[in-house]
Amino acid sequence: MSFINIKGLSHKFNIKDKDGNKVGENWAVKDVDFLADKGEMIAILGRNGSGKSTFARHLNGLLAPHEGTVIIGGQDLSKVSVLSSIRRQVGMVFQNPDNQIVGNTLAEDVGFGLENLGISSADIWDKIDEMLELTGLAAYKYSNTSRISGGQKQRLAIASAMAMTPECIVLDEATSMLDPQGARDMLELVQKLHREKNITVIMVTHKISEALMADRVYILDNSKIVAEGTPEDVFTDVERLKKYGLEIPVRMKLEAGIPVDICSEYKKKHLQISQDAGVSADHIGDSGNSLSNLRRCIVELQNVSYSYMNGNEEYKALSDIDLKIYEGQVVSVIGQTGSGKSTLLQMINKLIAPQSGHVYLYETDVQRVRNIKDIRRRIGYVFQFPESQLFENTVLKDVMYGPINFGMSKEEAERAAENALDLVGVPKKYADYSPFELSGGLKKRVAIAGILAYEPEILILDEPACGLDGESREQLWNLIRTLNREKNVTIILVSHDMEDVYEMSERVLLMDHGRIVYDGGTVGFFDDKELLDRYGIETPDGFKMWQNL
Repeated sequence: MSFINIKGLSHKFNIKDKDGNKVGENWAVKDVDFLADKGEMIAILGRNGSGKSTFARHLNGLLAPHEGTVIIGGQDLSKVSVLSSIRRQVGMVFQNPDNQIVGNTLAEDVGFGLENLGISSADIWDKIDEMLELTGLAAYKYSNTSRISGGQKQRLAIASAMAMTPECIVLDEATSMLDPQGARDMLELVQKLHREKNITVIMVTHKISEALMADRVYILDNSKIVAEGTPEDVFTDVERLKKYGLEIPVRMKLEAGIPVDICSEYKKKHLQISQDAGVSADHIGDSGNSLSNLRRCIVELQNVSYSYMNGNEEYKALSDIDLKIYEGQVVSVIGQTGSGKSTLLQMINKLIAPQSGHVYLYETDVQRVRNIKDIRRRIGYVFQFPESQLFENTVLKDVMYGPINFGMSKEEAERAAENALDLVGVPKKYADYSPFELSGGLKKRVAIAGILAYEPEILILDEPACGLDGESREQLWNLIRTLNREKNVTIILVSHDMEDVYEMSERVLLMDHGRIVYDGGTVGFFDDKELLDRYGIETPDGFKMWQNL
């Protein structure tokens, strides 16, 4: 018998109106059959809202089926008495690690489950050291969990799940917040555990590159399984991948004869700017004076530093940062987890105040601005995790909040909210839904709509495409391009996806240990093989193809 045996699994959620009354039902998964043998690695893909996360939460009893059966290791999850046993066998790692971190320090979090099992103190500490070493977190053993980066939290969640020595581990977009090197390290760790300990691995992912590791692949769409087979069987049908909204890597598009806009009109525009200015394309976007005659400087950091206490040690998040960002630029901020990216961005709209140095917005020192709304109405900030900025009881009210807060009438705010939701591709039927009833991808789009509704002049996007399916990613990037081209909105984005960085940005800021170690043009950045090797950054396929034109 298979280790995981699921028959006819169906699960529904109630749809409620703005007053909390039930107005319908939504089947998140319907009539799903699924098998996984001990030691198999299986990938589950599908567009946002297809039912992937709902399905995954049935694997360790976080959700109970409304119809069908879920049997893990011969135990039926419908029996409450087996749930604690199942949760030891099946470890779960969520996309947002804040949902499962319980300890004050990393050591406490890894040891929490072990202590509840009555394991000896000596064995617990051995396991803590082993897991933190495996996940690259040994140096942060006694650090406060609230003081580590999003990517480091993701590693911690994986370490804590692995510490329980489960027979199966479920990864729900678990590498989404990791930098490229961190993601590679984590996948190598998962493969090692799979190979050496015969752990069953279920990966929920949007990334075909990750799914290629699997023995078998399932595709979910509209709550049902629509494809199943080996990666070779499933991924050779590119038209099917397009039909179900999956992201298709550049190489697969080329092999399938699909036209690829390797050097888009967008990038050509910025290359032309560099030529008009007499600036080498390799340095377009440089924070020196190369663009000062073309564009107005709207954000400036002068000698900015910031540090905080992490346990008994002082951690330098930013060190003597000097930076200028010009109107209408598209700037990507990249670097390994913990390099200072989020701290840098939060300085710009006064979420964090510098401990030394100055931050200027449109030549005004933000520390001297008395009314914080004067800053926030000009800068829109979309966080890594959309849950952190959604709070109203309906989607429409949530998106209306910003416009009303910045002075629009209720009627104006409603029109602005409806337009913004349409821009990001949220169907009208969701307007009266609670935002917390939506899938992760839809939450992300609603969060972005809430910012776009009040039309900021600067848009800061922290991992905006994380958790979005291929179709939604393309829609988002097209929207960002339109805002930049037609409304001259300045875009500052953080991304770990080098394909996105290459295609979207004209300028790259690479951060390492609180310092900017590269500030220049995107073309020059990806052309510097020595620099990429030094910081563990892979050259995107799009750039390789462009070089060969």
